[in-house]
Amino acid sequence: MLRYLKSLKDGGDTIVEVLFAVVVIGIVLTGAYAVVTHSLLDEQDAQEHSYALGLAQSQVEELRAYILSNSPATLPFNNQSGCMYSPYSPTISSLSVELNAGGTPSTDCVVSGSSSSGPSYILSIALKPGSNPNSNPVYQVSAQWPSLISGVTTDRIMIPYEVN
Repeated sequence: MLRYLKSLKDGGDTIVEVLFAVVVIGIVLTGAYAVVTHSLLDEQDAQEHSYALGLAQSQVEELRAYILSNSPATLPFNNQSGCMYSPYSPTISSLSVELNAGGTPSTDCVVSGSSSSGPSYILSIALKPGSNPNSNPVYQVSAQWPSLISGVTTDRIMIPYEVN
């Protein structure tokens, strides 16, 4: 009988060993969760930057197309900012210019994100400070949107475009 009790005593784990194992597993799972969450935020941030870059590049292309068929002096961006858009088709004749009145973006300069839950992007074209609008003007094309990074309110992409 004593032998039977001794074998039962050696056969199991103590409560301290089980609690220690649960704590170790909890720490590992918490670290894994933090890494996965951070990776997902980084992926979404990269997607937003990529989408914003595409929007800014499209503004540069529309600006370039406008300048090829018109004089740069006819651009209204020499005094204030705005954006260019093609409401129906990408032909040069349908390009429209929208100005930002008093610093407030026109509704046509605010573009919804690539998904229903994505941010809204504010597009802007403005004459770069210090640039001469009559001699090789440099325009600053930008896209701005709310940032995912804590502590930063907005993200922005800026592309300079010099007219030769």
